[in-house]
Amino acid sequence: FVELGSILDPGRPVKVDKASILIDAARTLNHLRSEAEKLKEANEKLQETIKDLK
Repeated sequence: FVELGSILDPGRPVKVDKASILIDAARTLNHLRSEAEKLKEANEKLQETIKDLK
């Protein structure tokens, strides 16, 4: 858990509370999922634009 905590917030002091580490991990995963979805949508739009330009 300590290693996971240090990965989640590299610039901050390491948390040792397992609940806090898991909450931060879940928050990070949700953020990454949201970002991945946005990038996927942007990629699809760019692919459509490329098709239209051909």
